[in-house]
Amino acid sequence: MRRLLLGSFALALGLVAGCASTPPEEDPVQMKLNDLDTRIARIERIAANQVELSQHLDEVQASLRDLRGRIEELEHGQEGLGKQQRDLYEDLNKRITSASPAGTGGAAGAGEGA
Repeated sequence: MRRLLLGSFALALGLVAGCASTPPEEDPVQMKLNDLDTRIARIERIAANQVELSQHLDEVQASLRDLRGRIEELEHGQEGLGKQQRDLYEDLNKRITSASPAGTGGAAGAGEGA
């Protein structure tokens, strides 16, 4: 019995020594963990960049909406100014036309009488 116990102890000691003799940098489990840590860090960086890009896109879209609103206001103002200019031109044209026949008629009549 003692021999069996001593043999089991020697076997267990050998297994523990075998596990301890593998350096951590060569341990496949540790290498896999390091690889996973690297991949997770890369994924976290990509996710952070995507969040930043999404926020930037939201800012650009808000800016675009503001610019479109300003363009619409400017177009409306331009239409109003165009209408005002046409109205002023028509008013001026009516005044010139209404003043012309009296002045032109007298001059035309004098020219015909000669």
